Amino acid sequence: MAVRALSRHDQEFLRRITGKIIKRLKDSHSAVVGAALIVSVDLVEIQDSARNEVQITVNEILRSMWSRNYEKSNQRLLLKVLRALHTVGVSKESLGVVFEIDRSTSTSHDHVLLRETFLLLSNLTTDILISPQTSSRLSPVHDIRPLLTSRDPNDQHLFLSCLECVDPILWAGTRPDIPAVLEEWEVERVMQLLDSSDNLIRRKTLRILDRIDSNIVASYYAHSLQTIPSGLNIRDKNEYVTRLLEVLEIQAGEDGELYARLVKDLFGKSDAALLGEDPFVLENAVEMVLLHIRNAGTSFRIGCATAMVTFMAELETHLGPTLMVIIPALASEYSGRLSIQPKVVLRGLANRLSFCPPAVQDASLLAMLRIGADCDEVPLEVTTTVTELGQFSRRHIRRADFLDPSAVTSS
Repeated sequence: MAVRALSRHDQEFLRRITGKIIKRLKDSHSAVVGAALIVSVDLVEIQDSARNEVQITVNEILRSMWSRNYEKSNQRLLLKVLRALHTVGVSKESLGVVFEIDRSTSTSHDHVLLRETFLLLSNLTTDILISPQTSSRLSPVHDIRPLLTSRDPNDQHLFLSCLECVDPILWAGTRPDIPAVLEEWEVERVMQLLDSSDNLIRRKTLRILDRIDSNIVASYYAHSLQTIPSGLNIRDKNEYVTRLLEVLEIQAGEDGELYARLVKDLFGKSDAALLGEDPFVLENAVEMVLLHIRNAGTSFRIGCATAMVTFMAELETHLGPTLMVIIPALASEYSGRLSIQPKVVLRGLANRLSFCPPAVQDASLLAMLRIGADCDEVPLEVTTTVTELGQFSRRHIRRADFLDPSAVTSS
């Protein structure tokens, strides 16, 4: 382990002890084997020529441990073996053992090992897994079915986590030569998890269904969008919309522009459900959208921000209060990095100010200060609009320093 630490600075240290690592993998003391397993993973990553010998040895350890009437006390070592196989590779001879571990741990409720076997299976190609599944006539998914009937969210999450590791071809009945593993009532049970109170369970369910057939998720979303209940209080409205945003994240994938269009359409429909009521900002939805964009890749962020800011510049496009908090935040954060000129962004914000509630005006004015810093000269109509807003606004907006046209210009 000391040599492993040194190898982070000079990989030659690890190469020098290749033979010793192989030897310690066969040691009689479990602690020594455990350390050698950890180091062997680093070894094959820096020296591919050692992979074959390490793979053979680690697979032998797996078969040996399981054939010696595995005991609970050996769980930690077996976990290390399975994790090492993620990198070094599972041999065909050991694949049957992995299936046996899966079957055994599902009945003994050893959920840690059960999860680890499915993570290992996720590294294997579908073609490799089809043969043992066909010969045994049982899919690994068959062994986790009892978890689906549990009311414990932890069991439900474990079921979905394991299911997510297996290609739907092996269990969903999408190929005529491979029958479906789940019965009709179990499929309905999976669909019901879309309405779980646990957002992790909902997200995993969405990902799994999308892998089977994206039309399933599209139909679920379309129905939910068309049936937005009217008269919801702000808390329930936040909850309903954030659940729909979870679906949009799956549908949009890595396409930032598509995500922006879907979000605009969603808030347009949700605002329509509030006709006759005072508009309000869905704060949870604002946070969720901005965090999703921030955590995405660069191309997604720029594409999404560009599309969103473009919506604001198009005066014929309706934008409700929630979007009018999201878009100024994006315009401010990405100012100067988008293809849209800052002056165009300022005009778009200024033209919408009078239609926004005070809280949204506050956010928009702050964004305008930031965007104004990227302008050689702030358009006269913008400073005029800001000045007029100050004359007719309540004390909070009227007293704000950023209503001074010179402040906007000099910023």
